[in-house]
Amino acid sequence: MRVIYTKETISKADHVINLSEEDFFKVYPNGDNFHDRPELNDENHIVMVDQDRVLEYPTYDKVEDTIREMTREEKIVLLNQTDLLADGEVVTDGTIKTVECSEDFVQAKWNKEKACWEEGANKESLMIDRKNKILEYAKYKKEIEELKEFSDEFESDETIVLLQSKMEALKEEINALLTKIKKIK
Repeated sequence: MRVIYTKETISKADHVINLSEEDFFKVYPNGDNFHDRPELNDENHIVMVDQDRVLEYPTYDKVEDTIREMTREEKIVLLNQTDLLADGEVVTDGTIKTVECSEDFVQAKWNKEKACWEEGANKESLMIDRKNKILEYAKYKKEIEELKEFSDEFESDETIVLLQSKMEALKEEINALLTKIKKIK
């Protein structure tokens, strides 16, 4: 298949010749891509041979003198596809810029409408998360006590050491959550 695209930044497919290379030269022995469309020409158009599909977002690359699919950035800037912006990205003066996120946020959340970072944490949800971790810590503590009770009867298999390491990790998480909770007004 041959596709004839305009030589524009936001290009478009002006004509499609849906023939194999062999069939193309049978139908057009002189190889004239513009035979059916005399208003098209080499100056304003480029022919892409062996295309398996028409590009969805074509752009003309002047440096390479070819047509290619637009990059994510080009779609955002040229076609205003702002839904492709990642959290923290904004378009300013035709370029994509990243808005740094302050470390003061407990749980940063990007507000696309206002193009700014906001506090996304909810004090109540953090408190519930902390409570659940404390209860998990207490469960491990109880299991260790029960295992120690039978340590004279059964050989150790490092289970107590494993549970203690899990408790230490939980303790750090619990304390970190408390710090976050205190930050939220």
